[in-house]
Amino acid sequence: MADPLSVAASIAGLLSAAGSVAKVLGPYIAAARDTPKIAAEVSSEVHAITIVLSAVQTLASNMASVSARRAALVRVDQVVTVLTNGVLIFSELEASVGSLSLAEPSVTPLALRSRLQWARKETELTRLLTRLQGFKLSISLILTILQRHVGCLCICVLPAVSANFTRLTATLTHRLIGVKGSSEITSTNCWRATEN
Repeated sequence: MADPLSVAASIAGLLSAAGSVAKVLGPYIAAARDTPKIAAEVSSEVHAITIVLSAVQTLASNMASVSARRAALVRVDQVVTVLTNGVLIFSELEASVGSLSLAEPSVTPLALRSRLQWARKETELTRLLTRLQGFKLSISLILTILQRHVGCLCICVLPAVSANFTRLTATLTHRLIGVKGSSEITSTNCWRATEN
């Protein structure tokens, strides 16, 4: 298992990001009568993730309660990958939700402008919702492995964690390659601009 302090710090950051998203969406969903379904789903998922992360944070602060046998089932790189993925997801989610104009929700039906903004963001938020659900599954499985007796549970759960880890690693690798490629494109464009 990873260093409990770094895990706790990562989880605290994720809880803060989840709180930011909930702070934006919560009052809006509660006040608007016809809030888009995706907003309520994202808010619900963020709330569920907050609960799971709080449990993991409590466990990380008391690693002495976890048996060495159970802790050995969860590799450090898996925890780091899952937490890194969570940071990336919440970073994108904060940016996406932050770009919506959610000011002054009212009991009246959503204004046309707000409806158009939500419609434009629906595909992006749906994609992020799917990623949030995958993150919640991964972190929940890690929590389950560390908290419970793992006799037959590991036979069922470990393949799912391993598959999710492999998928996340591939996604992160693809993103890193994309970031490197875009920086090369940007530097090439800047070089061409200075030539003219």
